Amino acid sequence: MAERRHFLISPFLHCKTVSFHCLLFIIFCSFFSENIRAAEAELEDALLAFEADDFETAIAIYAELANQGNVDAQVRLGSMYDNAEGVEENVVEAGRLFKLAADAGNAEALVAMGDRYFSGLEGIPDQEEAYRLFQLAASQGYAPAQMKLGNMYFNGQGVEQDIDEAISYYSTAAQQGNDQALVALGNLYVTGQGLERDLNEAVRLYQQAVDQDYAPAQVNLGNQYYIGQGVEQDFDRAIELYELAAEQDYTPAQVFLGNIYIEGTVLSQDYDLAKSLFTEAADESDQDAIFMLGVLFEYGYGVNVNFNQALRLYERAADFGSAEAQYTLGVKYDTGEGYPQNATIAASLYQLAAEQGFTQAQVSLANKFYVGVGFPQNFVEAARYYRLAADQQNPEAQANLAVMYTNGQGVDQDIDAAISLYRLAAEQDYLQAFVNLGWLYANGLGLEQNFAESIRYYRLATEQNDAQSMLSLGNMYVNGQGVDQDYGEAVNFFRSAAELGFAPAQANLALMYVNGRGVPESSLSIAYMWAWVAAEQGNEQAAIYVQALEQELSADQIDMAKENASACVLSNFDAC
Repeated sequence: MAERRHFLISPFLHCKTVSFHCLLFIIFCSFFSENIRAAEAELEDALLAFEADDFETAIAIYAELANQGNVDAQVRLGSMYDNAEGVEENVVEAGRLFKLAADAGNAEALVAMGDRYFSGLEGIPDQEEAYRLFQLAASQGYAPAQMKLGNMYFNGQGVEQDIDEAISYYSTAAQQGNDQALVALGNLYVTGQGLERDLNEAVRLYQQAVDQDYAPAQVNLGNQYYIGQGVEQDFDRAIELYELAAEQDYTPAQVFLGNIYIEGTVLSQDYDLAKSLFTEAADESDQDAIFMLGVLFEYGYGVNVNFNQALRLYERAADFGSAEAQYTLGVKYDTGEGYPQNATIAASLYQLAAEQGFTQAQVSLANKFYVGVGFPQNFVEAARYYRLAADQQNPEAQANLAVMYTNGQGVDQDIDAAISLYRLAAEQDYLQAFVNLGWLYANGLGLEQNFAESIRYYRLATEQNDAQSMLSLGNMYVNGQGVDQDYGEAVNFFRSAAELGFAPAQANLALMYVNGRGVPESSLSIAYMWAWVAAEQGNEQAAIYVQALEQELSADQIDMAKENASACVLSNFDAC
């Protein structure tokens, strides 16, 4: 068998003799190659001029090449117009240039046009057209386009949400070293969304992007070191990473560092440096930085207190979309601090912040719907917002949603669901969860009656000075429920709650003095004092005691008891 020989493709292929047509073809190829080399040289010259801030020269070269149909020049010049780099911003001209290059199949231009359709720069936002353009670029293996598609699938924009498909695109882009995709995947490994939670893998991905000097990765990896998640806690390394990102003018890093300087634990407290960092980020319209400047002026951290300036900054941050600022302004309107009190405006501000996932705003908005202030009462909406916050592990929302399950308000009555939510809140030491679990165990509602468990939860609540739990424990010692009957211990709990101003406990303490239980001796005068204090707060049982005791005491004794009661209240129960 004859040896197969391989030949290079030559301009002379099919030309047995050097004909006139072959000569023309050779000349064309040579001319075309020369033009390509010349264009590449000019593009290099334009880039050097751009990097030297000689924008006039760069624009002149790019414009000439763009007019000749050079797609690279069209993209570069389009970017300059789009970003106002050395030329006045002109999104129309940028769009024209990007479209020329996109029509020629340039991946970068396809992504640029996709961005314009996505945001509405080409008219009404058109996510489907954006998706189509990103797909064309991604099919060329262009990592930024793959990243864009990942985001669209992750957020359900232009396509049905599909976390698995998002991860697939992120992974493909990350394999090419795309820094945004590396961070996106790292974030998913941190949260465990769509992937098994793997903090070590998250750190590895962040580090890979950090090695490319990607500022968001520097901040995210810094966070891992700061809290010791996936790595050994290392504040010095965290600060180093934040500073690297801040040096790139990455505003979230500047805000992080500013907050650390305010806190003054990891770094020496330095309000001036914090203000400088916030100001630098605020100049770039960073909403969190603007909000934090407002905090400085409200509380006088490194500046003179200026409440009006604080409000102006909060308003500016809220206009930029800061959920924290929107919530803060909502609180101001709710309380009438700096503004006329207005529950409707407060509720609207809470809603803006709540829709961004700001947990405390979700709770406050749910409270508004629950009681019907600012919005018409709506238990279904209240339960919905409590659930959103509860899913973010907010204990107040968990406990309040549990109440709604207990009562069947806005949800089907479900004691088991209520108990599960109370337990979640109790794990975070939330007071009301302790109180309600104590009551459920004491009354055997949804749980087997268990006085020992009830007492355990009530005691946890008393550690947070909860008067209702003190009263409940006092009653259990009176009745010997879960403990040996002990009137002295009961009086101790009643007195502790009474000195917190809790009228039911004051009434019970009065009764103990009437009967001489748990006290050195019976004293109708002391009983009258406590009963009168409670009755003045509207406690009906105490009012009955007052009437009964007035039949037993002289006018002088009653006057003296009232004087003692007044002194007791005026001293904030220190002189009782």
